[in-house]
Amino acid sequence: ANSSAAIAHVSQRPAWTLVLLAAGMLWMLAPWPLLLRLTGLVLALPVVYWQPPALARGAFELTVLDVGQGLSTYVATRGHALLFDTGPASKSGRAAAEFSIVPFLRGRARTELDMLVLSHSDRDHVGGAETVRRAVRVLREIVGGDLRRHGADACFAGETWTWDEVRFQFLHPAAAPLTGASALENDASCVLAISGAGGSALLTGDIESGAERALIARGQVHRVDVVVVPHHGSRSSSGVEFVAALAPRWALVSAGYDNRWSFPKPEVVARWQAAGATTLSTARSGAISLRF
Repeated sequence: ANSSAAIAHVSQRPAWTLVLLAAGMLWMLAPWPLLLRLTGLVLALPVVYWQPPALARGAFELTVLDVGQGLSTYVATRGHALLFDTGPASKSGRAAAEFSIVPFLRGRARTELDMLVLSHSDRDHVGGAETVRRAVRVLREIVGGDLRRHGADACFAGETWTWDEVRFQFLHPAAAPLTGASALENDASCVLAISGAGGSALLTGDIESGAERALIARGQVHRVDVVVVPHHGSRSSSGVEFVAALAPRWALVSAGYDNRWSFPKPEVVARWQAAGATTLSTARSGAISLRF
């Protein structure tokens, strides 16, 4: 049981390969000569050699994972992958990443992440970080909020990079420290914009009204196709001007079922819907995956 070969993780296979595998195993159990039975191994080949179709250049996949009351969003391009936050951990130390994020990454055959972004230090966003680090290799880690004090690379507005013709850019926080009400940890969250040939998305962490106003003032709020709603749909976020400026087609909320804060708040959901967005919540939909 201690052997590294005791268990193998493979990516999720389509149903037709599993049907062929089952047929091949039944064939091998039939009361026929051995050489004839061994031909059943041929039917097992598709499940062994099947590869998921690769994304086109300029395309990307975005999945808001179901981590309960917290946030974790997976973004993949043709050859790269990023995880934005890692969901919550309980006081016992168990993390939602154990039963949500890690199995998802294994289902995608991910053994490494090009980037892990920890938007800020709230436990419902970083509770699973160590679990993820143990499960996959992280090539680069970027942090926001109070986590910047620990020497890791920090997210600052203006950092831009391109993977497979998909553009990524941090919009917040600004290089200058926030002051006053905006100095709260939530308003120091990393905000990441993603755009490709098929559309655009905005990951907002837990920013509240102060950071939203700062983004608008800097001219960094533009229409997007998909927004991961700030702060789980709290009343302190999703201000009228912010929602109107983004006007997304889809507004996705990461929230736990029957959570004690009653997120997302009905008036916040109504605000996004009034702006033309279809609103979905992980509390009712489970993980929400979109392909651009």
